[in-house]
Amino acid sequence: MPNLGVSAAAGWLDRNLTPTRLKTYGTIIAVGIITAVVLAISLPERFPTNDVNSRTIDFLTFYNAGKLVNDGRPLDVYSYRQMATLVFAQLGHPPPNLATFPDDYPVWPAFAYAPPTTLALALLAKLPFGLALTCWLIALLAALLLAFYLLRLSLPLLRRYPLWLALLLGLSFWPLDISIINGQTTSLNILLLAAAYYFSRPGGERWEWLVGLCAAFFALEKPQLALALALIWLLNRQWRIVAWLALSVSLAVGVSLLFLPASVYSAWLNMVAAFGSYSAATVNANEAATLRITLLTYLPALVGTLIYLLFLGVALVALVWAMRRLQQSSLIEARKHMWLYILAVLFMVVTSSYLIYYDLALLLIPILLVLGLYDQPHERVHIQLKLITLLIYATLGLIYPLLGLGVRLTPLIILAYVSYVGYQFVQDTAPNRVLTLVVSLSDGG
Repeated sequence: MPNLGVSAAAGWLDRNLTPTRLKTYGTIIAVGIITAVVLAISLPERFPTNDVNSRTIDFLTFYNAGKLVNDGRPLDVYSYRQMATLVFAQLGHPPPNLATFPDDYPVWPAFAYAPPTTLALALLAKLPFGLALTCWLIALLAALLLAFYLLRLSLPLLRRYPLWLALLLGLSFWPLDISIINGQTTSLNILLLAAAYYFSRPGGERWEWLVGLCAAFFALEKPQLALALALIWLLNRQWRIVAWLALSVSLAVGVSLLFLPASVYSAWLNMVAAFGSYSAATVNANEAATLRITLLTYLPALVGTLIYLLFLGVALVALVWAMRRLQQSSLIEARKHMWLYILAVLFMVVTSSYLIYYDLALLLIPILLVLGLYDQPHERVHIQLKLITLLIYATLGLIYPLLGLGVRLTPLIILAYVSYVGYQFVQDTAPNRVLTLVVSLSDGG
């Protein structure tokens, strides 16, 4: 009888969930998710930040950075007092007693992106705020769509599913939702990483200059994370990509100096240094997602700092060892390339001294690549990875919005995932172990 019930249910599904209907239903669901994100942005009050309720709180900072440049006040972009005075006035809230804060105070609404980014924001700030916000939101969603499109081109796993389903997978990851709702740049960074991965793939036409350009944009936004990419390429002897990265950053700086005073770079470096020394005392419990902050929260400052520095040393040695092991392995080049970017993104996430919750959306890249490595539906590792991915989605979603625990435990969850992936890496690169991975470099699926 149970078998008859299962057969009847399977038959009903086959008759009613035709490919056409499945595509239609999936499209409706994906559009519904996107609409929910847009509506969330329009809510008058959402998440409290420094006792201020606002919409797209990070985009408001970006917009004002561009506005200050347009007003001929580029140095004020990196002044916490000036930015806070402007932002709080726009929100209709009295600012705190700014005389008690240093000018490089590293909390919202402080701006810490490199000066070249302010030129792009200055163009956006020429639009009325509402129109600029709409354009920004469209750009974020388009970037996410393009990122998954590029990943589908090189991952057979994703090509088995329609693009809308891949986009739905991304939008169901809570850190990415928070990023879009707050108007952050994480979707753009996912696109830059996906483009760097795709255009540096082996076997196809290499676009080193484009890879270096993508990394340069990433470095201007998140220099503390881009360092991991540069380190990986140096260890892998990909000198051309590193050269294009350095050249692209140099050109961006040179162009910015045509429009901005040189002193803006010292102001920016002061703010970056302040963010780099971000302490547990200045961190909102629902923002930081680094091992360093977790250690400083539960341990004395000196002990936490020493453990974190020891962890950095161990992680760096492990990365060098992993790169050497990968180069000496008998894996095919396509599989080595996937491991290369898995190692890069995981290293940048676990070692960063400054990482906010929404930056965890970058984990989508290694999560998908690892799933793509073990792409046999009935393979034991593939089944384990699906369950682990589901747990990561659930825990990172529940910890932040529902349980109210902040993200202090998030680094431990990530370290557990990294440990499992590291174990699979050791197994995969074992001597005399030959694995194949069929990757179509031209079929767009």
